[in-house]
Parts: sequence; structure tokens; C-alpha cells
Amino acid sequence: MQPAPNPRQEKGHEIASAQGQVFRVADGYYKVKSQSRSQYYDVNNTSIGWKCNCPDHKFRGTKCKHIWAIQISLGLREEVKKHVVLEPITITHCPTCGSQNIKRSGIRHNKSGDIQRFACKDCSKIFSFNIGFERMKHNPKAVTTAMQRGRRRRLKVFFFI
Repeated sequence: MQPAPNPRQEKGHEIASAQGQVFRVADGYYKVKSQSRSQYYDVNNTSIGWKCNCPDHKFRGTKCKHIWAIQISLGLREEVKKHVVLEPITITHCPTCGSQNIKRSGIRHNKSGDIQRFACKDCSKIFSFNIGFERMKHNPKAVTTAMQRGRRRRLKVFFFI
């Protein structure tokens, strides 16, 4: 028989399951929306454990509902990671005419690396598959890193102004 969860754990589960309640600002640093007020609490992962600046955690020194929410959401994230399987990309048909009669047609060299080119035997079009970064000047890693940094800056502006 499982012990009944405490009220803080139940409230943490409610917070974690609602959308837009938990914001990750950096590794080990989160903002959790208050359920009773229009403010956010800071939750930090320190060397001695999780710390929150809510009154419940400050005065009682127990694991508050905000810390429970972070730990539950991190657990859910790990569960999702276990079930995500990235399949290798295979080219099966021509994007122009839809024909499956294709062949390899050399390699395209650019700044972001080498990309396999294909040629359609039916419509004579040459194409390559670029995984969503077509016509981008920089490599995919640089683009995604810049986008993540911009998102972090917007979150910091949102929370600290």
C-alpha cells in the first residue's frame, strides 16, 4: 500500500500539470507562477538542495509545492526522453513530382557541412534534404543556439523588469 501524498505534493502536481506555470530560465533555475497572486517564485537547485523564495519554504524549511512542481516536471521530461526515438532520415521520393525513381547525384559542400544531393530520373530535378534549415547562412547548431539565447534574454526581460 502506497502512502498518501502530502498536500504540498498534490499542489505541486497541479502546478506541474497546468500549462504556463513553470518556466525554465537556466539550468537549475526556474520561475514558478504563484497560484494565489500574480507573481513568480524563484526556485534554484543549489549544492545543498532545492531552494525557493516563497514564504512556505522560507519559514517552514520544508519542500514547498513549487519545488514539488519542478521535480515532477523534471521527472515527466525524463520519461518523455526515454520514449523519444529519432529515426534516420531517408529520401524515398522526389519533392517536385513525387516519383520514387531517384538516384544519388553527388555531394553539396557548404559552411554547415556536406549534404547528399539526389536527382530524379523522371523529372530531372536535383534536390537535397536539409532538415528544416534551407536557405540558412549558418550551420544548424549556430542557428538553434542563437534562438535559445534570444529566448532566454526575452524571459529575463519579462521577469526582471
